[in-house]
Amino acid sequence: MRKFHKKPVPLKSALNNLIQNLGFDNGILQGQAFLLWNEAVGEINARKTELIKIERGKLFVKTTDSCWRQELYYQKDTIIRKINLLLRKDFIKDIIFY
Repeated sequence: MRKFHKKPVPLKSALNNLIQNLGFDNGILQGQAFLLWNEAVGEINARKTELIKIERGKLFVKTTDSCWRQELYYQKDTIIRKINLLLRKDFIKDIIFY
């Protein structure tokens, strides 16, 4: 019988390494960002928006009208900081409202 000489690795560390090695970590962060949107912008703003996609650190958000687009544009830096804080990672670099 073959013996292994490696120390045991905590399951959390092993799974995190597997996710990174397979390249799934970016997709997981995207999903988390979508789930955290309502918390980051608040219920009223969330009802007036639709998340479309995240591409190369840019979050694309559709708004119900130009008034909301303008309002959210002024809050953009705060929203980016909030999402990244909730994600515990500097993932979102920009938000494109349209």
